[in-house]
Amino acid sequence: MTGWTVVVPLKPPRLGKSRLQVPVRLRQSLAEAFALDTLAAVHECALVSDVVLVTADAAVSSRVAPRAGWTVLEDRPLLSRGGQNAAIGIGIAWARARRADSPLAVVSADLPCLTTSVLTDVLGRAHVEAPTFVADAEGDGTTMLMAPTPVALRPAFGAGSAHRHSRLGYEKLLEVDVRVRRDVDTVAHLAEARALGLGAKSTAAWEDHISTRAAKPAKADQ
Repeated sequence: MTGWTVVVPLKPPRLGKSRLQVPVRLRQSLAEAFALDTLAAVHECALVSDVVLVTADAAVSSRVAPRAGWTVLEDRPLLSRGGQNAAIGIGIAWARARRADSPLAVVSADLPCLTTSVLTDVLGRAHVEAPTFVADAEGDGTTMLMAPTPVALRPAFGAGSAHRHSRLGYEKLLEVDVRVRRDVDTVAHLAEARALGLGAKSTAAWEDHISTRAAKPAKADQ
């Protein structure tokens, strides 16, 4: 299938990644970098026609809003604690109104290892007739949902979402590249992602942290 609309829900970096036990400044910069790397992979995918970012973060919105083929929607439910599924619902509503006959995917915003070629492979293997999901690296959560039309997509993200999506009738996509399964919520996840290869923004955020940390002793010696 071609002509995909891809919805990416993003919690503001200042609020996201609370389980990632690193310094606050690094956590916030990584959360934003993860999202930008994910969006870059989506944007470059030839099978994708529309990218819909749903967020309450003005800084990230300003970085992507001018790009052709991108739509940024304000995540009001997130501001009122509606959660990730409510945010995704905003993107689904947009797709129903404008791309009702086109395939729809939801991609988690914390996939810093995702590449365009990996995404192309996943979308190319998605089932034409039935909704499909990609489980995270642990097999418990979900990193992607795909459906042949927007009306067929029912998100159930959160802890244990892979099992819920299976019960809702989604087919699990098997033998998927780990780079689309390795979301980052913990320090252990971050180490695995670094080993797999981070995207450009995430690499820069990590290297900035390392260089800043290395410079502190030098300043103290002066």
